[in-house]
Amino acid sequence: MASFSSILKQTATDSLVVFSFKILAVPIAYLIPLMVARLYGAQLLGTYSIVANLLLTIAVFCRLGLDQGILRFVAELQAKGKAGDAQRLLWPALFLATSLSGVLTLVIFFLGDWLAHRFHAPQLPTMLTFAAFALPVIVAAFMFRETIRALGGVRWVIFQYSILTPLLMLVLATLPAFLVPQVILPARTLGLALLLSNVLGLVFLGVKLRVDLKCQTYARENSFRELMRYSWPLFLSSIIMLSMSSWDNLILGLFNTPEKVAYYEAAIKTASLVVFPLVAINAVVPPLFAKFYHWQDHAGLESLARATAGWTFSLALPLSLVGLLMAADLLQFFGMEFVEAKWALRLVVLGQLFNVACGSVGYILAMTGHQWSYTLIQAGSTAVGIPLMILTSWKYGLTGLAGVRALWLVALNLLMSWAVWRHLGIKAFAGKVQAILVGGIIGVALFYIAEPYLGVIGGLVVFSLGYLAVVAKLMREEFARLLRQPQFEEIK
Repeated sequence: MASFSSILKQTATDSLVVFSFKILAVPIAYLIPLMVARLYGAQLLGTYSIVANLLLTIAVFCRLGLDQGILRFVAELQAKGKAGDAQRLLWPALFLATSLSGVLTLVIFFLGDWLAHRFHAPQLPTMLTFAAFALPVIVAAFMFRETIRALGGVRWVIFQYSILTPLLMLVLATLPAFLVPQVILPARTLGLALLLSNVLGLVFLGVKLRVDLKCQTYARENSFRELMRYSWPLFLSSIIMLSMSSWDNLILGLFNTPEKVAYYEAAIKTASLVVFPLVAINAVVPPLFAKFYHWQDHAGLESLARATAGWTFSLALPLSLVGLLMAADLLQFFGMEFVEAKWALRLVVLGQLFNVACGSVGYILAMTGHQWSYTLIQAGSTAVGIPLMILTSWKYGLTGLAGVRALWLVALNLLMSWAVWRHLGIKAFAGKVQAILVGGIIGVALFYIAEPYLGVIGGLVVFSLGYLAVVAKLMREEFARLLRQPQFEEIK
């Protein structure tokens, strides 16, 4: 038994730790494409982006939605104090997913020349020499991460995913260029770095999971058949979600050069700063959504959803304003030619801000047994979005593609917010958005007043102070109000 206030405090603490990890990971996430572009050129960065997105795309097919099923089942078992059954679910799921990924690894390895022709990337087969074999490792890591996350180890998961593996990738990809200035096969170097960084990350997760599972008791309540029945709608939704969130790079590569893919990748990486707060929250709250639904406490579920959405929006708004105001300056770090993607960056930033404002609506549906609604909404939005992505990528390049991605984020979140209200009778979007927006407007005004005298950095400092003066008091009052609510004195 745990009080709502203790759950909320733990959520806030875990989210803060995860967000801190994400902030620490920002330089690493920037440095990987930045150093690859500087050391090996935009063409090789574009090729690397195509390979990485191709592997992540295929990994979604290989996981069969089992990773999301494990997240919910293990979270519910832990709510009963009997999470030992995780092993009975994990190992068959892991065997099935990695076996499928092993077969597909050989397929993409031997299709290297054909893929190179389709994506106009002549160095792609060389990179796949090692990178293709990272696919089973990536699939296994997803399974391990969701199990550890359901058992309460979200901090370890985010450390591995956001810091450890990217840091290893950065070191392994760039160190050879410094040790041997004339790298003979830089594409093969990047492929090997991708493989080794994922292998070492999987070893870290395996050790952590082994320690966690030793401490659990057994329930003998859930079978692998039940997991499969629950997971396959989530498998469909994962494929659909991937088609809009990751296939854009691949679609752009079909109609443009790897350099254009590199510019677009830089814009997407920069825009991802806006969604970091939501990513931090989504790493923590899905198991809690499953537990509140298991307890049949819809009021607690709504309070948790709206509180966390408010936290994320208050953090995301200033990040989005910086992205809008300084789009060209941020992209210049990758190289002057990357400024071509400034409008793509601005469009995606706006879409991501709306995404954050709506909260964790997708996870709420998935963790409360409404995965079919989740899947159907994604299918409908994607059926419209994919043709638009192809058309705009062909006609208008990366800017048109970014516009479609932003509109898709808006439409998807509106439909999912409606589905959450229809099925559960709760609101998940951030509250008191008007006050937060007022803080943003004041901050922007102060930035433009101070920037001519203090420079860009000084202007950003004044912007932050003005924004915090408005928002800090609001968030403190909101947190105190939630902790005073008597109906959540005890969660059973």
